[in-house]
Amino acid sequence: MLGPYRLMEFRSSGASGDVYLAWDTRFNQRVHVTIVGPLARGLDDDGALYRAFVNAMRSLSSLRHPAVLAPTDFSSPASDEAWYASDLPDGKSFGQLLRTMRRVPWRLVAMLMHEVAAALAFVHGRQLCHGQLTPDNVLIDRTGRVQVTDLAVVSRVMLEQPGHAQLDLADLYDRLAYQPPEAQQRRPLDPE
Repeated sequence: MLGPYRLMEFRSSGASGDVYLAWDTRFNQRVHVTIVGPLARGLDDDGALYRAFVNAMRSLSSLRHPAVLAPTDFSSPASDEAWYASDLPDGKSFGQLLRTMRRVPWRLVAMLMHEVAAALAFVHGRQLCHGQLTPDNVLIDRTGRVQVTDLAVVSRVMLEQPGHAQLDLADLYDRLAYQPPEAQQRRPLDPE
């Protein structure tokens, strides 16, 4: 158990942490729970990283848009580990489609880009940014609805902290080819 979530199955591991399929015991539904690696490994002696994590979670969990899959819950300060939960998408990522299809029809790509642009406009309008928009972070459900996920939680937290500007970027990003210019310059992420 992690908070109200029963961890059922390990799904993946990346810069943001370990992702599990979990059961929300309050609402009787499946969710994704991410245990945030750098914050869960005790790198936070004075509590500053955890406070930055809470601030990031408050900002990100307030995002309500059908094309943005934002965190729905996160750990409390009394918790031993930093984690967050998000709804479980039902479908495939654009990255999975790219790997399985030889050629993606241009109409599908145009539809995806329209939906992604709407999601990013919404997020940017709240003075936030995505942080690492990869094909694997664009989800398509069975009805064709598009959702953008994985809002670069760890990089958002770590780049905001004084003294962490020289972190190895490979520790913050799963795929460096998709990092924003701010990360290359070791400055906090912003909508610009």
